[in-house]
Amino acid sequence: MKMGDALTDDVVDGDERSVTLECRGHPRRNPLHSFEERTDEIDVEVAKSHSMTNRRDQHMTLENGRAVEEADRDVVPENFAHTHRSVDGIAENAIGRDHERILPRVQDVDMDTPRIAPVTTPSPEVSELYDKARLRAPNGSPLNIFGTLAHHPDLLRRWLVFATHVLAKNSLSPRDRELLILRTGWRCRSQYEFSQHAVIALRSDIDADEVQRTKADVLDDNWTAHEAALLTAVDELHDDSCISDATWTTLAAGLTEQQLLDVIFTVGNYHTVSFALNSCGVQLDDGVTAAL
Repeated sequence: MKMGDALTDDVVDGDERSVTLECRGHPRRNPLHSFEERTDEIDVEVAKSHSMTNRRDQHMTLENGRAVEEADRDVVPENFAHTHRSVDGIAENAIGRDHERILPRVQDVDMDTPRIAPVTTPSPEVSELYDKARLRAPNGSPLNIFGTLAHHPDLLRRWLVFATHVLAKNSLSPRDRELLILRTGWRCRSQYEFSQHAVIALRSDIDADEVQRTKADVLDDNWTAHEAALLTAVDELHDDSCISDATWTTLAAGLTEQQLLDVIFTVGNYHTVSFALNSCGVQLDDGVTAAL
């Protein structure tokens, strides 16, 4: 979800260990909440040829004297310049079909220049986070979303814990997860988010035609009842902040309670991500084709 995609996608499942923190009384920093005292792992595919990295224990010393011992927390960003099975052809598919319409764009929020430019000279804390959490692209530079959040190291570090759950520990199937993310990126008009997950979707049992159809009216002949309910749930959360009884009943017929919660929190995470991407004007990373 890269963040917005930012992070994703091949997941290495392993033992989870606690994060031990010490707060040395820095006046502007608070100790992490107990919810944050866990670490998970994401393994994001950098390219087709990039294999899963070996997980290892990590030790991060922060500027304010807190020691964060992290186990198995590898976040490997994707280099979409090398991923192509490309998004170039996605926009040519499934547009103008007689039985469906592509939903109109209410507002074009794309910006030619960022409002908050990515950090080019990160602090030692952020540089260590880039290295330890593997947030760098193969050329050594951080992805634009991480470079932008580097202005707020505490936020970046703490958000990664939640984002790791959504992308690596999510109880939903990769296909269900990516359908939710694509629809959320589209409804939020997030070029960065949708374009990156348009590529991720192709590795998650979603074809290019289906990527485009996540932007259209939800029609029964396009999706299974379950998948239509997923896309409708995104719309209802986006528009009404609540999943309707009818949609919930359909989803509950095939999902556990854990999975139902992951539906809500996946959509919520990518709303937050899209809000940040759009408002900060985060630019597409090199090699990523605009797909929105």
